[in-house]
Amino acid sequence: MCRRTYNLIFNSAMAKINDLNLKDWKEYQDILTDSLWLIGERDKSGAHNNIYHGNFIPQIPNQMMRRFTQKGEVVLDAFLGHGTTLIESKRLGRHGIGIELIPEVAKSAISNISRELPNGGKVL
Repeated sequence: MCRRTYNLIFNSAMAKINDLNLKDWKEYQDILTDSLWLIGERDKSGAHNNIYHGNFIPQIPNQMMRRFTQKGEVVLDAFLGHGTTLIESKRLGRHGIGIELIPEVAKSAISNISRELPNGGKVL
């Protein structure tokens, strides 16, 4: 890698899109760095459940938020459903905003999200 490219990647403002240290990216055992994400069993911990038809596994928003946001930033979920993305945002110290058009589903999401402890009950 040429010096100019290195400086652009590691020393520019672009390098601050997340809380990761890009110089040590291989050290993150839980960040999937392959082009194909092979995710094991669905995370069912805390407030996560699998009862909604549009529900996807929590590991997807977790990976995306860790790569492209920093703690304290805002995450918008325009298709809230039962709150999977906002549960993960709460666990990761992001501020989540969700939009859901079906009132009953929105109430369920609020219940799920409110049950989740900050950081998933873990000290980060």
